Amino acid sequence: MLLTAFSGVAPASADDSAPSTKDSVCGFDIDGIPGFTAAEVVERPKPRYPRDALANWSEGWVLLEQSVAADGSVRDLKVVDALGPKDFVDASVKAVARWRYKPATRNGAPVDQFLRQSSVLYLIEGSGREADHMQFVRKYNGARKLVQDKKYDEAIALLEEAFKPRLNLYEEAMGSFVLALVYAEKRDWQRALFHIRHASIEDGVYLEKVIRVPALALQVEIEARTGSYAEALCAFEQLRSIDPPSAAGESEAAKIVARINAALKDPKPLATIAQLATHPLFDAPAVWRHRLLRSKFSFAEIKGDVKSFRLACVGAEHDAAMDPEMQWSVPVKAGPCILRVDGAPGATFN
Repeated sequence: MLLTAFSGVAPASADDSAPSTKDSVCGFDIDGIPGFTAAEVVERPKPRYPRDALANWSEGWVLLEQSVAADGSVRDLKVVDALGPKDFVDASVKAVARWRYKPATRNGAPVDQFLRQSSVLYLIEGSGREADHMQFVRKYNGARKLVQDKKYDEAIALLEEAFKPRLNLYEEAMGSFVLALVYAEKRDWQRALFHIRHASIEDGVYLEKVIRVPALALQVEIEARTGSYAEALCAFEQLRSIDPPSAAGESEAAKIVARINAALKDPKPLATIAQLATHPLFDAPAVWRHRLLRSKFSFAEIKGDVKSFRLACVGAEHDAAMDPEMQWSVPVKAGPCILRVDGAPGATFN
């Protein structure tokens, strides 16, 4: 498979390339929270497209997590993930901090909503599933050949070099898919997870069509192997929506989902091995994030410097130090939750 580069197209102006923004929706079902109505955005100032990014035909994507206060303002804004140069992150944080919401209500009264995700997409008008940068094309094709020859470490080094210049979202997604594939071959599931989530941003629309289905199938496997069952089920639903045969009963993805559903029905605890890691694209503390699927959780086998955790739920939040002797319970009124653990890079726990 070869990428096609094109030339002779001038970068669009900032007016033609205004970033798009939206709330992220996968898996945050609030219907079960008694008397709760979610916040609704009413003012959404768009970020300014970074000048250097436009000059280099560069695109990006930023995923953020925030609370919405009872007065409709944004609080506790955090960057969860990103693709592209750091100036995309900076522009997104500045813009989303100025969003205004019709606040959440509980039994008709305004209340804080402690968990909401939003994404910001930087896409130059006229860009699509094509490569814009010849240096990326050469390195990508070289890495694909190295993968075929099972020279995985050399392929990783070449692709990491390819990611250093500014790229468009097609290049970032395609390169991320190959990196996820290589790390999966090496059974390094945590790194594979990082890259497959980048490959499948916006439901995988920036991948070539022939790559989109295997990428989502690979994401189902990687999410499941890392204990991210909610995300595995979400990727499976995306796969089924675009290619039903790939999600049929005898497919590998369907078998994985059947095992997940069996585990969720089993009353025994769900065990997940966690490792704290920093994000390679922007400065942030080492964290581990996990979407809870049960109303109780506890920690065990803590190794390394694991300091504290934050439980951010739609309707409640809680901060505490790590304590392997404790078991925490989440009330129904809290709704869906994300568990965030902070500490030193490489620290592990169950």
